[in-house]
Amino acid sequence: LFSEINEEIEVLNHIYIDELDVEYDESEKVKTIRVILHPSTCEDTSVQYVCLTLVCDIPPSYPHDVPDITIRNPRGLAEEEVKSIHDDVIQLAEDRKGEPMLFELIELAKESLTEGNIPRCECCICLEHFHEGDVFTKTSCYHYYHQHCLGRYVKHVLSKQKDDKEEESDNEVCCPVCRTPIDYNLNELCDAPPPIEDTPTFEISESIRQAVGKMRDLYIKQQENGGIIDLDFEKNKFLINEVILILYSRLLFYLLL
Repeated sequence: LFSEINEEIEVLNHIYIDELDVEYDESEKVKTIRVILHPSTCEDTSVQYVCLTLVCDIPPSYPHDVPDITIRNPRGLAEEEVKSIHDDVIQLAEDRKGEPMLFELIELAKESLTEGNIPRCECCICLEHFHEGDVFTKTSCYHYYHQHCLGRYVKHVLSKQKDDKEEESDNEVCCPVCRTPIDYNLNELCDAPPPIEDTPTFEISESIRQAVGKMRDLYIKQQENGGIIDLDFEKNKFLINEVILILYSRLLFYLLL
């Protein structure tokens, strides 16, 4: 079993050259493997919008016992998508129990990222989800923004640097989330259209209509029984308004003639 797992790791090292990290225990047995996964985009990293780190803790009795599998540092994935990938990988591990499985587990997670290579998260600035037609961008630290929102943020940072007279800043702007310096094209960001706003739809349900009807009937009943106070009437009940005051002054004038 020791040689089998080592052979499996050697194969993985040749496939996932820079993405794979292997941790060994004191007896030089494989303890944990971590692999950073991105969608398959023919090495065009500019269109890789999601990623995750797949972690497999290898038990001593592997492959007769399945690895303890976790997903860390997901980027651009909704919680339900992360859970779905995790569940699928665990199910495949159970199906492959008793035989080498690490390559298949990794590839299943990678295929899931490729199929869902669209950010399902929200813009880290306006906190609105991305919609079809939105112009968005991904930073090197895998945080997502509408280009319009990021452009406004970059202009604000540069303006603040100018006000603070930070001559040594070199127009450096950091990610609002993790403070990693980001690359940006300010003209391109500022030329991007604003994000598409959600158009809320609201329909009055039948239950609400019935509740409104009951409240109306109750109001009329209370009004008929004197249980509703007319605030305007009560407010002016004991006050002399301007018209009455004029009439009273004229009457007093004629009486004094």
